[in-house]
Amino acid sequence: IIMYGSQTRYKGVDILLDALLLLPKDILSKTKTKILGTSPKDFFNQCKKQLEPANATWDCRFVTDEELYTAIGGSDLILLPYRQISQSGVLLLALSYNKPILTSNLPSFIETLDGYPKNYFFESENPKDLSQKIEDFVLGRMDKTKMIDTIKKLNTKYSWDETAKATLTAY
Repeated sequence: IIMYGSQTRYKGVDILLDALLLLPKDILSKTKTKILGTSPKDFFNQCKKQLEPANATWDCRFVTDEELYTAIGGSDLILLPYRQISQSGVLLLALSYNKPILTSNLPSFIETLDGYPKNYFFESENPKDLSQKIEDFVLGRMDKTKMIDTIKKLNTKYSWDETAKATLTAY
């Protein structure tokens, strides 16, 4: 599992850690979570004590593009447990990797992930619901092929070519 970007409270890394700690031990042992990105020191220190029990690491620094792309490429699941958002560059980058994504059910995420199975979004600020989604993913109860097929369609929809066509139509 990977979560990346500048980590502030609204992005919900603490929700992710709480969710991981709710997983049954046998499921938690099958997960490895990597958090990448800077954070205010007090927020990082607040979350730090949960990392090891949650089988998670947090590289709390600015990572290079190459490091980030390698880490995303090596992940099986991209997580965005945000509390609030208007739009997310993190999500648009995630789409380009054609990997399963879990996000909170914020309107912007639902709109951007148009066609994504509704039951693959979790209730915002609800670690228990996120924990259940992670468990479902780990146990293969989510159709990863459907997730990836939807993401591939969204990559076409949000491509530069389609954006240029929409812009020309608008003008």
